[in-house]
Amino acid sequence: MSGSVLLMSRADEQSLSALRSALREDGYELLAVTTVEDALQQARQAPPVALILDTDIQSASDLSLCHWLRTDPTTVAVKLLVTARTARQRLAALEAGADELLSAPLDWVEVRTRLRTMQVGNARLPSLEDFLAHTPDLILGGNPVDVLGNADLLSHDLKSPVTIIASSLELLKEYTQDRLHENDTEAEYELHLIDNALLASHRLLTLINDMIDLAKLEVDAFPLKRERFDLAALAREVVEQNGVAIAQKSITVTVQAPDSLPDVIGDRDMTARICNALLDNTLKFAHTDDRVILTLYAEGRYVILELVDHGRPIMPAYQDSIFERAIQWEARQQGSRTSVAMGLPFSRTAARRMDGDLTVRSDPTGSTTTFCLRLPGAETSSSPA
Repeated sequence: MSGSVLLMSRADEQSLSALRSALREDGYELLAVTTVEDALQQARQAPPVALILDTDIQSASDLSLCHWLRTDPTTVAVKLLVTARTARQRLAALEAGADELLSAPLDWVEVRTRLRTMQVGNARLPSLEDFLAHTPDLILGGNPVDVLGNADLLSHDLKSPVTIIASSLELLKEYTQDRLHENDTEAEYELHLIDNALLASHRLLTLINDMIDLAKLEVDAFPLKRERFDLAALAREVVEQNGVAIAQKSITVTVQAPDSLPDVIGDRDMTARICNALLDNTLKFAHTDDRVILTLYAEGRYVILELVDHGRPIMPAYQDSIFERAIQWEARQQGSRTSVAMGLPFSRTAARRMDGDLTVRSDPTGSTTTFCLRLPGAETSSSPA
């Protein structure tokens, strides 16, 4: 047996017999339940390979199953497949944490195909993000001359189409907002879709920038500014800029800092990118309704920014490698928190280039994960030129 597949469905046993027989041929045992409570209990007792949610996904109680599977360390790695009939249902399922969408009514041929594809992917294939994270040397070269030349080329050829997409979406958003003022009932939903597309395009731009700039940093070919700035004010700016993504995740983010906190010395724009990468990681792995706290304080000659969330933990076996530029898809398949693309390797390298550091610790019980950014305080650093 390859494992079990848990199905939450209100269909009768006779209608499920074809699916049960088909999955048995592929080595899967089908376990059927009808309630969220039974599905959670079964998944926690013996985590299945996948869980299929075949119900009316507009039901808040049914969608809550997605949330609990993603917040429980014992089930976080379970693949979640959800049936959807309409565009609204598909969007709701994806926002709730679905890995795959299935046609409704449930088609056992499609289910078998999706499970086979997932099995092949889990065995051999990293994600596109992890592939890019592992191969900047192959793409950009290994010496400063090659890196700078190829980086300029890729920066234009990769970023230009994404920038056009983002700009077009921004224009479309303006038109849709005008319709919203005219009491167009569909405009609010369309704005929601546009915001999702904008977030995705901005994330892709970030992935490209991190891939290119990490290679530059590693060969000391990225010019860094040395300036004095208020790290607490910068942290608040980053939180405000990520307001849409924070609201979609339904989490709260607060920044706590004393009035007497000294300024820091470093590259403000680079530090903003580090803060965005840390918050992006939190948004990916934090639980819905989580409370995220950014605390700033002075410690010796440094100013410290700590970001604490209660999301998916870093498994002990992967805690030392989360900042490494290496394929991390295996860690994610095992249910561990990982870097989002090259965000964390880029951020630690950038922090160290500014005479600081970036570390992380994850509570063994999985209750908290804390990122700690350390930068030189202005009062103990020599003044910038």
